[in-house]
Amino acid sequence: MSHVLRIPKYPSIGLWALGMLWCAAGLAQVVTTFTITDRYSMPVGIVAGSDGAMWFSDAGEKGLGRVEAGGVVTPFTLPLYTGSAGIAQGPDGNIWFIEANGLDRIGRMTPDGTLTEFSLNGAVPLVWTDRLTAGPDGSLWFTEHDANRIGRITTAGEITHFTVPTASAGLQGISAGPDGNVWFTESGARHIGRITPSGAITEFALPFPPTGLVAGPDDNLWFASTTSRVGRITPSGDITEFATPGGSANVVVSGDSLWFLAANSHVWRMTTDGALTEFSPHFDPPPNAMGMGVGPDGAIWLTGGDGWDYFGAIHRFALDTTACVADARTLCLNQGRFRVTADWKAGDGSTGHGRAVNLTANSGYFWFFDAANVEMVVKVLDGCASNHHHWVFAAGLTNVEVTTTVTDTFSGLAKTYTNPQGTPLAPIQDTAAFTTCP
Repeated sequence: MSHVLRIPKYPSIGLWALGMLWCAAGLAQVVTTFTITDRYSMPVGIVAGSDGAMWFSDAGEKGLGRVEAGGVVTPFTLPLYTGSAGIAQGPDGNIWFIEANGLDRIGRMTPDGTLTEFSLNGAVPLVWTDRLTAGPDGSLWFTEHDANRIGRITTAGEITHFTVPTASAGLQGISAGPDGNVWFTESGARHIGRITPSGAITEFALPFPPTGLVAGPDDNLWFASTTSRVGRITPSGDITEFATPGGSANVVVSGDSLWFLAANSHVWRMTTDGALTEFSPHFDPPPNAMGMGVGPDGAIWLTGGDGWDYFGAIHRFALDTTACVADARTLCLNQGRFRVTADWKAGDGSTGHGRAVNLTANSGYFWFFDAANVEMVVKVLDGCASNHHHWVFAAGLTNVEVTTTVTDTFSGLAKTYTNPQGTPLAPIQDTAAFTTCP
């Protein structure tokens, strides 16, 4: 189902919501995309607000946006704001964000849209990769990439700067730690940094450059990397590496797992012992590297589009076990990815739905008139390793009209096979049924 939302406060913006559901790794995935139809929109950072909605920064439209789970979006235009990945919910229940790209201000917005700005008083301007986080001391902490500093701002607006010991460190990710300190990544220097509330900084050397950073569910810090590894660091500085299929840009925590955004727009889920599951959602447009947040319900939210080649978009990614629900009419084959139904019409004009009986993970049969009388068998196989297709095979013991529908819940695509009335059901041997590999 799709719909267009017209926002009076932002007349150039429309949103198109598209939901897709498929199954991979034995788990159904649901992606809902809210596309901003202004081609200059560029959503960057995204975070859950205290009001139950997701808030995002929009570099292209020079403002913030608030999106509810159902897709209702409220934009807030700011006079000079040019956007940044830095956005966080503060300890005061407000949204705090970095005003970057030539500006040197930190903004605060209440859930009803009241804006307050705090100037850094002529300091080195912030950049769009700078980020901020709510600290364990009740303040907001932020990176100052070009100034090579970590900043702290109280909810009353008092600002303090702390210079990072290593020059040109390449400050990027920042997160409150489980130890009462704030942690940050130095992608240029290949360090993880730790700063105490009083400003004492300790740096830990890494064998690879870190990007995003988050406090994990195991009381350690976890970080993404542009290399084929991710890492875990304990509060005392012990580092463990885990191999991954490629590079990643960001990491968040949902439930008892870490969730990474991969460079190829895949999503990884990693347990705290390093077990990784890779999901390959079909995001359109693909998410950018900067925006990844967790909603109140545990869903992963991502920002997409770069303001030039794509319309901006907000994606919601979640797991769902209802991609294919086996019932009296439905076979769920190939780890539940493919939904199969069979509808019949007899010579006397009577009609009905085939009654489904599962045989194996990949096969099953249907009966039409009597449970003891098998009318057709069907199987769906993964032929991706052979010819990059999924295969559909079926055979029948009937001459009534039969319409067999096979749906790939990965892509939403369906194939329909029809047997005419009075004709023996011909075998189906479709080795090119679906090109949606893997």
